[in-house]
Amino acid sequence: MSRSLFLPLLLATIGPAQTRLTVPAAKDNTLYQDPSGSLSNGAGQHVFAGTNAAGLARRGLLTFDLRGLLPPFATLHSAVITLSVSQAQSTPSVPVSLHRVSAPWGEGDSRASGDEADGASATAGDATWRHRSFPTVQWTTAGGDFEVLPVATTTLVGGNGSYGFTSAQLVADVQYLAWHPEAAFGWLIQGDENGTGSAKRFASREHPDPALRPRLTLTWTNPEPAIGLFGGLCGGFDVVPSGMCHIGNAAFAADFVGGIPSGLGLLLVGSAEAQPWLPLGPDCHVYLDPVAIALITLVPLSPVGTARVPLPIPASPALMGTWAYVQMVALDRATPAVRGSRGMALFLAD
Repeated sequence: MSRSLFLPLLLATIGPAQTRLTVPAAKDNTLYQDPSGSLSNGAGQHVFAGTNAAGLARRGLLTFDLRGLLPPFATLHSAVITLSVSQAQSTPSVPVSLHRVSAPWGEGDSRASGDEADGASATAGDATWRHRSFPTVQWTTAGGDFEVLPVATTTLVGGNGSYGFTSAQLVADVQYLAWHPEAAFGWLIQGDENGTGSAKRFASREHPDPALRPRLTLTWTNPEPAIGLFGGLCGGFDVVPSGMCHIGNAAFAADFVGGIPSGLGLLLVGSAEAQPWLPLGPDCHVYLDPVAIALITLVPLSPVGTARVPLPIPASPALMGTWAYVQMVALDRATPAVRGSRGMALFLAD
């Protein structure tokens, strides 16, 4: 959308609506340190982070499906990833951190036996210490491709129980990834790898107890609807909104004033504005992008050049955070006179 013509005149807004949502994990796995890269646990009930008794590292992988969760222009206030320890080799608290993963990875149907600490033979598509997708696609660096600096760290991970990970960086990560799903590869769970026997076992998304499975809890403020007017007053031809453009407002309407008396109005509704592409006279243009015009309707004008046009807004969540543009072109029925109204920009929201 071109913003060069949109000179906002905010006429009204409604109060922000806050939304809270808990999202289950979409995929998880464990990288077991192993030179051959043949171990995984894609379908296991647990994910590990830390080291085993031999000092070999275990790193968890976790991702959530963020597509379509946040409306455009929503403001994310909090993001908390909750992991539940189901077994700990060391009862003292150790640091566990989340690192953003920089490459896609897989979850196969491998499933380790017993307490799952030693992994299982990787199956097709599994992530392993060496592979993003077993057996053909490898990490750039063995042990996973991830950002060195953590996005969140919890230093109090000890015995069994639930632990929350959050930070301003995690909030920024989630907000960005929700709008850029092509980069949403999740996070790596890294425990204390400096000694031996530090591993923590977390419940995975396949754990039989739903209350222990990984989850991401989000709280955000939905965008507020707003109305702006733009363009020139061609002969005083203007538009005045009636009501606010919140989603589901079936009574929303536009009042056009100062048009050609008893003229014929051509109502244009579209999804984008453009540089003035069709001049109609001094300070008078069609401002909507012709390619994006979705509706053209004939509207008779009153003897004083006015018209009220109903513009009901559907109760569709898909409209959240989208723009709509409205303008009318008035035609004189007796002469070739043409007059264009100012444009009205609608930012649709709850």
